[in-house]
Amino acid sequence: MIYTVTFNPSLDYVMKVKDFEEGKTNRSYQETIYPGGKGFNVSTILQCLGLENTALGFIAGFTGKEIEQVSDRLKIKNATETIQMEDTPTIAIKHKKDSSMVVGFKMLKEGEGDVFISAGNSGALLTGATLLVGRIKGIDRPALAGILPA
Repeated sequence: MIYTVTFNPSLDYVMKVKDFEEGKTNRSYQETIYPGGKGFNVSTILQCLGLENTALGFIAGFTGKEIEQVSDRLKIKNATETIQMEDTPTIAIKHKKDSSMVVGFKMLKEGEGDVFISAGNSGALLTGATLLVGRIKGIDRPALAGILPA
């Protein structure tokens, strides 16, 4: 099982139009709504590749209801809190118990998944993995590495 995180879910609205004419009124003959956001996009690709996965994120209001209705191909686990990029990692992991990261790490620790992917707060990702999932045997200190030039 692979987990992805979408911090700001969105709706991608696609309209099909015959013979589009710039500056004129164009009528669509088909409209489709897709769940959007980095984690949902990755989950969609993983699903197409036949890999079992769960998308984690904060879904509420109109957007949340639409995502739940149109995402029959995705497994979605709702989280009511988010860890922001400016949050202090340790404080965020310890106090935001229903954030998508903490929920995902707990699911991973309980064996409900194999991989956790996030495009969010890197410090919180490393802190959460260390505190909630634990270190790999033989690893004393986890590290983040960047690619140069960045």
